Amino acid sequence: MKRSITLVALIAAQSIFGQDTQNFPAIGEVLRFDKKMDALIDPSARIEVLSSGFAWGEGPVWIKQGNYLLFSDVHRNQVIKWTEGVGAEVFLQPSGFTGVGDYSLGLGSNGLAIDDQ
Repeated sequence: MKRSITLVALIAAQSIFGQDTQNFPAIGEVLRFDKKMDALIDPSARIEVLSSGFAWGEGPVWIKQGNYLLFSDVHRNQVIKWTEGVGAEVFLQPSGFTGVGDYSLGLGSNGLAIDDQ
């Protein structure tokens, strides 16, 4: 059975607050170089912008048990939680470097994963 998968696009902008959490603009297109992709991603799937205002969005992971998305905002040293109807909110800060002094611009967590599978 095919499942429709909403692809995630994280776009840098000014603020994560005041987001429309239900009417997502579609951008770009899903390019299919192999028909086998249709078994993974429904042919009618669109790339939707779920939220914006991040310095460097990275490593999204869907949390099935809670029905929400987590991703890193690396430069802001945060993990952001996105939930439909709620929008984006800080889930964890700091998410990486916790020391003192200068380290790098990429202070926070990078790609996220639930387990090695």
